[in-house]
Amino acid sequence: MNKIKTNLLTFVLIASLSSCVEFLEVPTPSHLTLSEDVFSSEQAVNAAALHMYTSMLGSASIQYVSSLYPALSADEFNHSSTTTEAVEMYKNALTPNNPAIQPIWQNAYKIIYEANNLIEGLSTSTHISEAIKKQLIGESLFVRAYWHLNLTNLFGDIPIITTTDYLINNVKKRDSVKKFTIK
Repeated sequence: MNKIKTNLLTFVLIASLSSCVEFLEVPTPSHLTLSEDVFSSEQAVNAAALHMYTSMLGSASIQYVSSLYPALSADEFNHSSTTTEAVEMYKNALTPNNPAIQPIWQNAYKIIYEANNLIEGLSTSTHISEAIKKQLIGESLFVRAYWHLNLTNLFGDIPIITTTDYLINNVKKRDSVKKFTIK
């Protein structure tokens, strides 16, 4: 009886190990698009560019980053709010635990990542016309610069991210604002 149980257990183990390869091969989810597919047609790459702009509009931080918080910190608006984030912006005394900081920072760098992804993908694509490449790379460079400028206006020295390589971005230190000052 023990020999039968041992043989059965061995058979089940061998059978389950041989099917692991198929089990581990997961197909791409239907709601996701592979990077190489995005840069294989002009329609797909235009959709990716529209997504970058939609991310900007869909983010509540664009209103705050480009108008409200800079206006508060420059004393262009009269301060009447008692919220922590508005008071700190008005006094130019941001603290790391300000509830407005994390969403602004995350949304801005998400959009910067999308712009970098378009720049990198378009630069190597052979399926997109030169005119579309130049237009979308130019738009992506502008969007990336726009968000770096807004972050610099709010926070001073920030990491200037120009790649999608997470190994580089993960250890990137803040770049000095003086480095980018026009004389």
